[in-house]
Amino acid sequence: MAESEPIIKEIFIEATPEEIFPYLTQSEKYVLWMGLTAEIDARPGGIFKVDPNTLDVIYGEFLEVSPPKRVVFTWGWKEAGHPVPAGSTRVEIDLSAQDGGTILRLTHFHVPDVPLFLLPQSLALLVEKGDSSRCVETYDDRQFPVTIQISGS
Repeated sequence: MAESEPIIKEIFIEATPEEIFPYLTQSEKYVLWMGLTAEIDARPGGIFKVDPNTLDVIYGEFLEVSPPKRVVFTWGWKEAGHPVPAGSTRVEIDLSAQDGGTILRLTHFHVPDVPLFLLPQSLALLVEKGDSSRCVETYDDRQFPVTIQISGS
């Protein structure tokens, strides 16, 4: 299967990198905006495992964790024979403070040419100010908004 160019998503979030980072690295916070369950051990060699829908399992391994600026992990579906197998792609998420908020940049490498709903680009789509934020999950041309809680504590 042909590999595409890296997929890059960048958004502005009205929260600090310190407020956002735990939602990428702590299981209990991660599932507030994506997935039903998560097993996240955010350290190099640690597990990245998310159940998004009770049918499939996203599986990978953390390669780099640099609080509160950057996480890098492998990513894919645990299902045997899946076109995006577990650990076959790499996701880099960089957080940069800017204008009282954060630019979140997600870069997904080694992506085979598959439908977008098989990929994790929704990781990069947190928006809105206040105690809650919106995660707009985009699959092809459809968007599904979800409200999550972000607090500084």
